[in-house]
Amino acid sequence: MWYKIRTLIEIIVTLGTIILAIEKFIRLIKFNFKIRSL
Repeated sequence: MWYKIRTLIEIIVTLGTIILAIEKFIRLIKFNFKIRSL
């Protein structure tokens, strides 16, 4: 049981890290888009 919970937490943390990385990437693209339009 403990092993399953630990694996679940690791998966959630990994997903959270990936989501944060994607959000930063999208912000960077939007920021570059604003500079280009100016």
